[in-house]
Amino acid sequence: MERSTLVCGLYRSGTTYLQTILDPDNKHTGHKHEFVKTDIPDRIKSMDRVIIHKSPYKWIDSIVSQSWELGDHYRVHYEKGHTKIRCATSQTLRDTPDIIEEYKTYSLENICDLYNRFFHFWLSNPFSSIIKFVKYRDLISDPVTTLKNLDTRVDQDGLPTKVYGSLKFTHERKRMALDPHMSYNVTPDMSHVITNNIDKSILKSLNYTGVFE
Repeated sequence: MERSTLVCGLYRSGTTYLQTILDPDNKHTGHKHEFVKTDIPDRIKSMDRVIIHKSPYKWIDSIVSQSWELGDHYRVHYEKGHTKIRCATSQTLRDTPDIIEEYKTYSLENICDLYNRFFHFWLSNPFSSIIKFVKYRDLISDPVTTLKNLDTRVDQDGLPTKVYGSLKFTHERKRMALDPHMSYNVTPDMSHVITNNIDKSILKSLNYTGVFE
């Protein structure tokens, strides 16, 4: 890409993976998860953006596996009457990468609301900049075409197999990423809550037929 492009997305959406391809020198790494105008510096408001995203079902499955500091930055805390979800934290990955020891309990409804608020903000194009939306699933299934649509050409054999904060991208993990209904963590009851709480207009705008794909 000739112009500077900022890769954005929710936590655990594939931002680091795409950023490793588009911005290997890490020139534009900050504020990639933000969606509040006052939290975004003026110097990057007008930058072109690529926003990578997963379906709600796949994204929440990823959040349960590794939520990083989600609860420190966003309103996802558990509230009485909500559905509890137990998410692994960043501490587990940094200190014990093979053993999950630290969890936090969040509200599934509030996590769905975070998805809604993030995409309501960016779909409105608040800074009248160039924004392209990319499905993580498309990037994994057909990286050459997906990156070509972002004006980037790469050798598929040269794509990263591991990025910071993630496990190695094995054949099994790729199969999981490509199957819209496969999940490590999401139960049928959780799927029902997700379906009832995700804004259908956002799904349509992101070209999903439902919360799965």
